[in-house]
Amino acid sequence: MTNQMKTLGIDLGAQGKRTAVCLIDWVTGQVELPSGSASDCELVDLICGTSGRDDDGVDACGIDAPFGWPSPFLNAIAAHARRERWPGSEGKDQDEFRRSLRFRRTDLIVLNEIGRVPMSVSTELVGVVAMRCARLQQLVADRGREVDRSGRRGVLLEVYPRAALHHWELAEAGYKKARGREGLEKLAQTMFDRCPRLATDQARTRCTARDDDLDAFICAVIAKAARSGQTQTVHREDEHLAAEEGWIHLPTATLEVITG
Repeated sequence: MTNQMKTLGIDLGAQGKRTAVCLIDWVTGQVELPSGSASDCELVDLICGTSGRDDDGVDACGIDAPFGWPSPFLNAIAAHARRERWPGSEGKDQDEFRRSLRFRRTDLIVLNEIGRVPMSVSTELVGVVAMRCARLQQLVADRGREVDRSGRRGVLLEVYPRAALHHWELAEAGYKKARGREGLEKLAQTMFDRCPRLATDQARTRCTARDDDLDAFICAVIAKAARSGQTQTVHREDEHLAAEEGWIHLPTATLEVITG
């Protein structure tokens, strides 16, 4: 990482008004949570900077969105479009085959780690968010920053706040939307008590009031962990799939170690 040590977290929504952003300067401990809608162009400017210098922008950006689709799903859809035989029509366990169409390798690893599988990018509404994320990846690449869906290189990383909360032994349920307001306040307070260096007035206020802002903050923290070697690495046998489907970076260090 460069000396500036800045990471960005994006809780990506299908639209700008449903997107939250958090920028952390790890040298000063400054935490910024811009308000208002976040368009694709605004997000790319935050990631890449606006000056055109190589040292502008951030060192890493964690995005809570799928970076790709299951490889078997893409192959099946392509075959169907060419009017070829459906790949699962013969000699396969249909339940297992459909599972391979729904979930990526990284999704199944998360399931093994926390007992909960992320939403299916090929069969649930998160696919709309993935389409926006795919465009962001292209726009960032167009600005000259390296994009690697596995997150082993480049500026972008796929992250999953719920899995991070599980690893940090923080309550990971009951903090979403209006019905989870009490859980959100408790979760945010506990989190900032454990990383007081980042507990700015704005961070506490915004993250206790809006779950999207808290998720964006977590995304920025995971991005720092990934670039510090504190997330699970891609297994050698999964490198090809990770480069195509994306790879969720799961923290391996405590919240205190990452943010200290």
